[in-house]
Amino acid sequence: DEFYYFPSGAVQEVRNQSFRRQHNKFILTANLAYNVDNGDRLRLNGLFEPRDVNDRDLTPLTRFDAAGAPIFSATETHQRHSGWVMRWEVGGDYVRAIGESTLNTLFIYNSTNNPVDEFRSRVVGTTTAEISRNLTTQTTTEGILRSSYSWPVASRQTLELGAEGARNSLAQNFRPFFDLNRNGVVEEIAIPTARANVRELRGEAFANHNLTVTSDLTLESALNFEFSKITNNYPFSPSAQYKFLKPRADLRYDLSESDQLRLKAERTISQLQFSNFVPSFDVIDNEIDAGNPDLKPEKTWTYEIAYQ
Repeated sequence: DEFYYFPSGAVQEVRNQSFRRQHNKFILTANLAYNVDNGDRLRLNGLFEPRDVNDRDLTPLTRFDAAGAPIFSATETHQRHSGWVMRWEVGGDYVRAIGESTLNTLFIYNSTNNPVDEFRSRVVGTTTAEISRNLTTQTTTEGILRSSYSWPVASRQTLELGAEGARNSLAQNFRPFFDLNRNGVVEEIAIPTARANVRELRGEAFANHNLTVTSDLTLESALNFEFSKITNNYPFSPSAQYKFLKPRADLRYDLSESDQLRLKAERTISQLQFSNFVPSFDVIDNEIDAGNPDLKPEKTWTYEIAYQ
């Protein structure tokens, strides 16, 4: 239940909303593990997930004048259908032992196709008028390939060197309809970013070092160099390139068999959500949010002191 008030404190509008959601999800997974005679290990996995979601809001509303007399009543409906959403993923990793060294390679690829249809209408008396309609189709993909090689470089020391490459994409077709002239008929709104395409190519080189100083004291340190390029088809929004260094240090000291002290410092870089780049419909405000293709990753220094 929602209540809106005049500045005097008198009730201006009462909205009693009921909400229903029907969600059907089916998940099929498969895993395959193979141990080679020489000690190598190969693992493959797959996922297929179709789902269908239906949302429906029903909101009777009544408006009052400043004296408290009802002056308007109606019922608004909002229906949102996401289906069928198709998501699938394949991945795997291969581990090979080379003496005391280890070579590890993994890959992941996933894709999600998400169609969403939204309809809003208002019933006043016996008259039904459509307020808005939004038809959206969005496809996202992600592909990652990562390989690393670790070996003991000295007594009580191991070093891991590796690289990772990734490609992310989002393609969206957005068709909003509004009743601009309030004649009960919605018209399609032309926006320049209705067909949006966002792509990212990202690479990362990393080094991880583990040092056992004593039986009670260990130090893990890492240095990652990340570089990426994001492109889109937005007018007047050129591609963006980023380069980041991400150091990390983790010191652990065992005070006893049951007590440990940890100190950690790390530089983190957030991953951008492409859904914030593209336009969408805001149901609460009944308006189009244009999206922002100029978002930048958040850079954070994190310091931790922990006693366990």
